[in-house]
Amino acid sequence: LTILPGTTLKLNPNADMTMLSGGRLVARGEPYRYITVTKASDTSCGESLPSPPAGHYSGAFTLAADSSANSAVQYCKFGHGWTGVCCYKSLNHTGDGVAPIAHNTIWDMCYYGIKLYYCSTDCHNNLIQGYYVYPPYRTYAGIYCYWVSNCLLSNNTIDYCQYGIYGQDCYGPAYQELIASDNII
Repeated sequence: LTILPGTTLKLNPNADMTMLSGGRLVARGEPYRYITVTKASDTSCGESLPSPPAGHYSGAFTLAADSSANSAVQYCKFGHGWTGVCCYKSLNHTGDGVAPIAHNTIWDMCYYGIKLYYCSTDCHNNLIQGYYVYPPYRTYAGIYCYWVSNCLLSNNTIDYCQYGIYGQDCYGPAYQELIASDNII
């Protein structure tokens, strides 16, 4: 699945887009032509919601363990969901050397901005603004890492999350390289 720069995707409550069985996602926007993902009830194409309507989508992009390692999520804006990018697959750097998850703006996620699960995937230059309007809840983690290895998380800006970068069970010989560098939390 290739999503072109400038595209706006509106997802229904509890919906997600999951790549399975070798499926490849190329969601590569451009610096001034982001791909926008928001909820179906957002009438402003993701830019602002004066009074957020109910019904967050489940996960914008989920890359399952059997999806393609050549997927990329770059220059996307995610708003008003449970999780922005959920990755169960180790992703390769793109041909230009850019990290597979890079230059994204993620805001108002209920759980995670980016969730890395059993994989080694780099995340660079993402802006994650946690916010959830139903107190006492707020975004749990800007970047959540569970049993990851050889991940480099760098130059990400994370604000208003319960945890900026949360590493869980990232230990042992196979899971010793979770490197967080030059992030602003």
